[in-house]
Amino acid sequence: MAIPVNEKGQALGAPYAITDGTFTASHPSFSNNGKTIVFSRCLVPGDGSTCGLYTVSVYGGSPVLLLDRPGVGDWDPAFSNNGRYVVFSGPEE
Repeated sequence: MAIPVNEKGQALGAPYAITDGTFTASHPSFSNNGKTIVFSRCLVPGDGSTCGLYTVSVYGGSPVLLLDRPGVGDWDPAFSNNGRYVVFSGPEE
């Protein structure tokens, strides 16, 4: 969910869904320009091996698969300082 705010952090409208679907979305990280969010999406809540990395516009829409290593799991994504990379946690294959 997201909510538009002004410079002082005051709400300018109602919250809106960024993603939809029957999955658990967690660990969001905003891109340097603030237009994209990378997040971990798990098909089975609490089971890290079902998690992949996705991106979505801050305005909402369908998530786009960035990386999914089935049976391994990927989580805690974050954009690098220069915005050219996404770093994440996960076990070695």
